[in-house]
Amino acid sequence: MDDKAQLKFVDVTLRSETQHTADVAHVGFVLAPGQVAMVLFGSHSRYVPLGDLAEGLVEPQEGSVEYQGERWTEMATMRQETLRGSIGRVFEGQGWVSNLSVYENVVLSQRHHTHRAAEDIHKEVERLAREAGLSAIPEGLPDAVLLSDLKRAEWVRAFLGGPRLILLERPEQGMPDDAVSRLVGLVTAAARAGAAVLWMTTRRDVWVDKRLTMAQRFSMEDGTWVVASGG
Repeated sequence: MDDKAQLKFVDVTLRSETQHTADVAHVGFVLAPGQVAMVLFGSHSRYVPLGDLAEGLVEPQEGSVEYQGERWTEMATMRQETLRGSIGRVFEGQGWVSNLSVYENVVLSQRHHTHRAAEDIHKEVERLAREAGLSAIPEGLPDAVLLSDLKRAEWVRAFLGGPRLILLERPEQGMPDDAVSRLVGLVTAAARAGAAVLWMTTRRDVWVDKRLTMAQRFSMEDGTWVVASGG
């Protein structure tokens, strides 16, 4: 095991059982604290389950995924749940609990996995919301909020609490360039604070963004994993 790695994929292969999910084959990379991995997907509509693999939600048929030096498949269930509390994520889908307000969704993990005071959480939410371009997190239910505001709220949720690993599944989808610049700022600040970030995108302009100077770059087309730089 590599105890310096925050996230490690070792020759990971996962063959899909549905037409909606893409196969992945022989994926291998290491993310240390403070590193960013940019992964460019082809312009297909199928979901690429790197985020689920990284979080230990699905098991690869071959290879292994390690988080903080431990293989997900060798952890007890309680240990898995504890470690997932240190991971922030923007999902390919929205991933909202429909009967909770957007604000309640944003703070849910912090209230469940930490003992932080509600006031401290709220102050951090307000700061991250401003950095994401929101005056405040919407109080309404997710289906009553503008999609662009929901996307920014997803960013806040993913970066809240100083997670050790941040998984971003096409977080820039449908957002204007000025918003993407804000997201790059959030990623850069999180990496400087020691987080590892896995950013998955179908936008080449985002993938090559020169502001992400700490980034490794990979690509995947039809399940083929390619190291572009820094891997």
